Amino acid sequence: MNPSISLQITKSMVSVLPSSMNCFVLTIFACLLHSPIDAQRASGCALNCNGHGTCDKSGGTPTYKCACYDGWGGANDIADYKSPDCTSRELGLFFFSLFLSLSLSFSLSLSPRGCTPAFLFFCLFHPFFFFSSFLLPSSFLLTTLVAFFPLLLSSLTGSCPYGRRWFDIAQTTTSGHRDAECSGIGDCNRVTGVCLCPKGYEGKSCNIKKCPNDCSGHGRCLDMQQYSAESSAFPLRNTLTFTYLDDGGTNTWDAKMNRGCLCDSSWEVGLDSGETQLAEWWGPDCSLRRCPSGDDPWTTVVETDCTGKYNNGASTAASITTVVTSSTASSATQTTVIHTAGARPFAVGDIVTISGHTGNAAHTAMNQEFTVKTVTSTTVVVLTGSGMTSSVSAYSTGSSGIVATFSMAAKGNLCHIECSNRGLCDHSAGECQCFDGWKGAACVSQVRHQDPEL
Repeated sequence: MNPSISLQITKSMVSVLPSSMNCFVLTIFACLLHSPIDAQRASGCALNCNGHGTCDKSGGTPTYKCACYDGWGGANDIADYKSPDCTSRELGLFFFSLFLSLSLSFSLSLSPRGCTPAFLFFCLFHPFFFFSSFLLPSSFLLTTLVAFFPLLLSSLTGSCPYGRRWFDIAQTTTSGHRDAECSGIGDCNRVTGVCLCPKGYEGKSCNIKKCPNDCSGHGRCLDMQQYSAESSAFPLRNTLTFTYLDDGGTNTWDAKMNRGCLCDSSWEVGLDSGETQLAEWWGPDCSLRRCPSGDDPWTTVVETDCTGKYNNGASTAASITTVVTSSTASSATQTTVIHTAGARPFAVGDIVTISGHTGNAAHTAMNQEFTVKTVTSTTVVVLTGSGMTSSVSAYSTGSSGIVATFSMAAKGNLCHIECSNRGLCDHSAGECQCFDGWKGAACVSQVRHQDPEL
């Protein structure tokens, strides 16, 4: 029998009953009609693919299998589990039914017209609507209506978000980190469709690594792409031509995923003149603070001078090479050099080695170690040396070019010597604990003891 005709007959039969009784009788009749409809559905695919796919029940040999839509276990979906009935959540339909039934039941309790056509329609969809309507009080229904609203929204979406796997086995030397549900590290909640990320990870698909302790309030949390663009990021370098972009390449798959702290500093950090090779705040979470720096007063070496040095003076800095397009001596001790821009500009006091001059003695005499006297522009510099011939010029030609080589750490670059090597640093406070006989913020002053009176 057609359900609409049955409902019209039933309405006529119960028209003499009170409004609340009408609703009760009509609802029972509507829910009874639900049984043959369910039986019809069951004759094909399970739950008619839950409305999220098509059922193969045509042709000579139907398979009665669901071809699920994308987002519900389709062929293009990336998910660890795909349900054969096109619902990737075991309880999603239950909560969807629960929410709608409670919503309609509460509306029914407030409606002066009693039973509504909408209620009868949804009862045909699922009998849970009927039972919840008469078993639960309206006050409970209102509370539950609000509580289950997020579950309704989540039950209408597909499987959990996906992203690049953090860990997997590479297929080739250039292929790996395939897409996976919750980035292969989180658990997918099949009820809510939300990734449950392990400690230290966040993002919709657990695709972002958290910075430890949120950098303790003394640093910035940056991803690899952002970090590579910072001149004060470690390890220090002078050039920012290197980039770590999220361009889909196999070498930079984690450009937007891996994150770390770039710690703050009250002084400039870098390899240029006036910059220091260590930052004030340090540690994985920037929770430690370095003590004031000073030159050790008991040595003849200037420990704070990091010219040509690296790793805060522990090693020799790498060299930078730039091409010299012309070199013209104005006297025996001075020459003006035009060059291509290097990884960093020349700085006054830089030691520069020029090589590649060929020809007569006047030209080869220009192959020597110079000191930068004046920086005219980013490509013009005046050097001082010795033994040159005035007005002699040399130019780079062909493959036998003239080059200038200088240190990555500029003249005037600084090493950070905590407590001047005359005390111990309390990194929790950033304060020096000076050895006996020394005082001051950086322990650079010696305590003078008076001779005892005779």
